[in-house]
Amino acid sequence: MTELTVIKRDEKKSKDFATFEALVIDFLKDVSAEKHPSALVCAIAGVTHAEEIKVVNIHHWPVINLNKVKEELKIPEIQFINDLVAAG
Repeated sequence: MTELTVIKRDEKKSKDFATFEALVIDFLKDVSAEKHPSALVCAIAGVTHAEEIKVVNIHHWPVINLNKVKEELKIPEIQFINDLVAAG
């Protein structure tokens, strides 16, 4: 089993960012290269089993393209899960 490590705790408001990618880039801006994540799991409101994800409660965000996000953020493993599923 892979050990998980918290690299940072912070709160961001989605309304302050034009895209999901912009929010994550801002979150990671002061994380050192050696601690840059190799995986990311995000709980969002929307259908999460597709290659393209529309966040239903953040209307100004464009559709999230999973492959584009992986490339732009340089995080090879990204998984989105539905927020209600994440809450249990």
